[in-house]
Amino acid sequence: MFNFTINNYWETSDIKIYAINLFEYSLPYYLQRNISVVGYQGNMQFGIGREPGNWIASEADFLPVWLATQQALAIVSPDTYQNWQKQNIPMKIVYQDPRRIVVARY
Repeated sequence: MFNFTINNYWETSDIKIYAINLFEYSLPYYLQRNISVVGYQGNMQFGIGREPGNWIASEADFLPVWLATQQALAIVSPDTYQNWQKQNIPMKIVYQDPRRIVVARY
């Protein structure tokens, strides 16, 4: 259901997808899309060095990007979602399960 929901959302346009402070390694494969990673390195240091444009060092560096874009999707934890709500970050939930929430910039 997770990838179906995301695929339906961006099917008609080239919406950028961000993973905020987390990353699911199977996601790019299932979505057949690049995912820009924010604030997470894990064991991806080599990949970050090869494609630094798909990585943003911190959530603080990312938020101006989110606010400046017309449309985007972000995969966040429930804690990050709550923090964004407190900051009045513009977003709309398009998918939610116990581990993650996908929000759209509208």
